[in-house]
Amino acid sequence: MVAERLVDRGVDLPMHFRCVSDNATAETKNNCFLKLLGVMVGRGNVTSAVLCQGRVGHTHNRQDASFSHVATVLSKAKVLQDPDEFKERIHQNLMDYHVERVHAVMDFQTWLMAVGTRITGLNQTKEATKKNLEACHSYKLVRRESLPPNFQAAIQVPDVLKGVEQNSRDVILLSKLYMASKNLSQAPIVFLPWAWLCKLSPRPCDIPIPRHKFSERQIGRASCRE
Repeated sequence: MVAERLVDRGVDLPMHFRCVSDNATAETKNNCFLKLLGVMVGRGNVTSAVLCQGRVGHTHNRQDASFSHVATVLSKAKVLQDPDEFKERIHQNLMDYHVERVHAVMDFQTWLMAVGTRITGLNQTKEATKKNLEACHSYKLVRRESLPPNFQAAIQVPDVLKGVEQNSRDVILLSKLYMASKNLSQAPIVFLPWAWLCKLSPRPCDIPIPRHKFSERQIGRASCRE
């Protein structure tokens, strides 16, 4: 979607891609989305990709403001019965917003499972908070060949990837505690080896993910609102 909108504006996809997200596990701060960025880097769609989040209390940005504008517009509508009515309501009242209805979603999780890598500690846990530890807020992905020699020498290989052939197109993960941190939180590590990535199919299966049916509890809640 982003690439298509840039093409419409006559703008090329930037070679250094940065996604500033909320600290939301389900939406972006997870292994599946990080793998997708890694595939983009490994295949050369971008030179580097960064997934980052603001510190607690510093996540209010233009996206939050946009959500607030949309919520206000929707809350003033008397009746909205289907997705197209939601779309039209936003489009009529926020004409500079790009509104698109997504009819189906491809199964990226199953597609990316083939590369097999996974990191832990992406998200804050109660146990970490009790120990006064904080999850990182900045994850940068680059190819091995783009790192200076001293960084390449410091690259660590997780146990699950030991024995996998090294390649200049291996995707390396560089983690920092905060976006503004000057130092890495740990040594660079191999995230997606090219030996695995080169065998990944070009794209997910064209068959969309089946829709989830409402549970009895959800149906009951919907009925109560009518």
